[in-house]
Amino acid sequence: MTVGRPASELQRGTTDRLESVEDPPEVTPLRPGSRIVMELRSHPASAGAARRRVDAALRQWGCEAVRNAVLVVTSELVTNAIVHGRSSFTVTVTRKLDAVRVEVRDRCRGRPILTSVSVDATHGRGLQLVDRLSSAWNSYGTADDGKVVWVEVRVPLSPGHQQSLTFPPHGSVPVECDAALRLAAQRLGT
Repeated sequence: MTVGRPASELQRGTTDRLESVEDPPEVTPLRPGSRIVMELRSHPASAGAARRRVDAALRQWGCEAVRNAVLVVTSELVTNAIVHGRSSFTVTVTRKLDAVRVEVRDRCRGRPILTSVSVDATHGRGLQLVDRLSSAWNSYGTADDGKVVWVEVRVPLSPGHQQSLTFPPHGSVPVECDAALRLAAQRLGT
């Protein structure tokens, strides 16, 4: 049994990820305000509401390349919060430079565990989908005896967007921006 997959595994490069055979569409650069937060109640209709809101954000952020994967993992995490959390919960979706991160915070302290299920099982495949569609996922406890389950789905950057991360001459941008750009480029391997 496994509890999540740590973000450190992103650098190791796993081979069991589902990848598109086609070239991904170009991704638009990040803009300020690339985060949505939803407070939802524990009701079956909340899964659809979350999907619609996340879908709108993904389209606005130019993340069509990972839209289906992010919608599936959002649906799975929200469904788990409804079934197991049994109270209101918060969904936060953040557009990072190279990934979309989905977090679901609920008031249930039980953390998800990835298990094998039989072919005739009627439930239990949700975390398997999350594991297959994500770059990384895990969970952690919160101070109020709840938990956060998070998932990251890597967003392929277009060659043009990667080239936009080249650096201007030192001193032409504020120091904190220069450091942030350098860190982002290191993570992308440029």
